[in-house]
Amino acid sequence: MSKVRVRAYCHGLGDCNLIEVADPAGGASFWMLIDCGIHSSAKGGKDRIDKVVADIATQTGRLDVIVATHEHWDHISGFSTANFAGFAVGEVWLAWTEKPGDELADELDRFKGDALTALTAADQRLQALGSAGPAAGALAKGVAALRGFEFGLTGEKSRAAREAVVALGQGNVRYLEPGGVVPLPKGLGVTAFVLGPPRDRKALRLLDSANTYGIAQSLNASFALAAGTLDANADPGAPFDETEGEPLAAGPENRRHAGFLRDRYSGDAIDLPVARVGDPDPPRPDQQWRRIDGDWLAASADLAMQLDSRTNNTSLVLALDLGRSEQVLLFAADAQIGNWGSWAAVAFEDGTTTTADLLARTVFYKVGHHGSSNATAMAGGLEAMTHPDLKAFIPTDQTMAENVGWGAIPAPGLLTRLSAKGTVCRSDKVDGALFVDYQFG
Repeated sequence: MSKVRVRAYCHGLGDCNLIEVADPAGGASFWMLIDCGIHSSAKGGKDRIDKVVADIATQTGRLDVIVATHEHWDHISGFSTANFAGFAVGEVWLAWTEKPGDELADELDRFKGDALTALTAADQRLQALGSAGPAAGALAKGVAALRGFEFGLTGEKSRAAREAVVALGQGNVRYLEPGGVVPLPKGLGVTAFVLGPPRDRKALRLLDSANTYGIAQSLNASFALAAGTLDANADPGAPFDETEGEPLAAGPENRRHAGFLRDRYSGDAIDLPVARVGDPDPPRPDQQWRRIDGDWLAASADLAMQLDSRTNNTSLVLALDLGRSEQVLLFAADAQIGNWGSWAAVAFEDGTTTTADLLARTVFYKVGHHGSSNATAMAGGLEAMTHPDLKAFIPTDQTMAENVGWGAIPAPGLLTRLSAKGTVCRSDKVDGALFVDYQFG
């Protein structure tokens, strides 16, 4: 029976787990790396990732498998910013959602592209409106924080990081489907079972009542109108004809409204002419709170949250069955409820294993989505993990989460339940240690 070591890195809000499977016959170990990234809001993030990769190099010069769970910066940024050139790489594993030519995966890619284009333009406008009041400032901060899952500090795209992972595989890329069963090399006794992501549109939440595609397309059309590259009469989604409305800017065409706009709406923000020539300039109280110029950008908050949750639901979820030890290591990435809820119906290729059996034997759980409240399902999830020696590792950073306005991460209720079921380790509570090692088998 193989001995298995999990080195869980404690570098901040981001995932990186190095797994060593020792050869019981005394041969070379098998090495698997699951993700390597950190959120762009983390201070000194690149330096932290460089330390992680340097430590991996002290353990092995070969990575038999690199797993990139999903296209978020805090999971795969290291593959584009750190130096992996010195490693020999056997295979790269990705979810089916990243496979070129797959109809549903391509649809998802198009949505991501439209959404990111819209959010990039919205973020620029929101930053300019940030001083227009507390609501605009909060909206700007929230959208920027969520964009941090898609971009690095200097604008590097998570898509580029994904392509960097693919390049490391040098053509040896495997796209995994739910129900897949992948035994590690003969003699090790370890098998990877693929739980997610699902191939169900509702589970992925690509289509729902909020019409995410509509939000992205509408925002992009609005930006094109503002830039003068789209005619309102040619835009079927435009609420008004191009001839309706008047510009707020000063000019003879809106002199009849100038006094009203100046005194009741714009304050000193826009230089409008005095209503009647010769009248003294009246006091101009600050009327910024009345303005709704940027309210249409509030849709970008919905789009950012929907893009975030849909990308999280494409997480590749692996359960590593250690065989004769009857222990299972569960790596759920950032899977949210749509992903978790699909597991019960997964039919594994071996015809005998069930999700309920894997969860019941789970002895190590890499806690999903940094311990947030919108991951880790209860029924059919954590409550199904009944192993008496359950160990949970949470890659998180509570201080950073509070600074960017995410609220309680990790969620208090989840922490309480995890502690009641087993041993919990938080990466932000390890007194500066770079990693925590777990031994199994």
